[in-house]
Amino acid sequence: MTARFPTATERERRARLIELLDEGKVLIQVAPRHPGVDLPAHLRDELAVGLALSRRFGLPVLELGPLEVRASLSFHGERYLCVVPWMAVFSMRSFVSAGQAFYPESVPPELMAGLALAQAERDEEAAEGPDGELGDEAGDEPGDEIVAAEPGDEEPPPEDPPPGPPRLRLVKP
Repeated sequence: MTARFPTATERERRARLIELLDEGKVLIQVAPRHPGVDLPAHLRDELAVGLALSRRFGLPVLELGPLEVRASLSFHGERYLCVVPWMAVFSMRSFVSAGQAFYPESVPPELMAGLALAQAERDEEAAEGPDGELGDEAGDEPGDEIVAAEPGDEEPPPEDPPPGPPRLRLVKP
């Protein structure tokens, strides 16, 4: 193995984690399939893994090296020396403050595709009306008006209200 110097990106991620750890507990999101990552066997096939780090944990090993993070963390009561290259870290979030960092270039492609799909679904739901149909709300067609019913013209309310949100009734003259 040949030695190499850390890149500017690796130095920046290291500096950011040091800043966040100065505040307290930090959650780092890691791509466990990234080359060089060493995590317990039950986590290696996941798309993303969150690791909580803090200087107050009293960990036997917590090293923020120039190329990787090394931390002796507990999983199901057993210690494991986790090794995470800086380029495998795609998110950091402080539990103490609003401090955070996100590195989209390190997000696993499968996870990024899932996030894009979820965002598209949220956008589609936002474009739909409250009843799940696109456009054509009441009052959009010529001659359609919402008119208040006269007293006595109403049907008696049903025993149990229908499921779902209350709806306006379209009354045509």
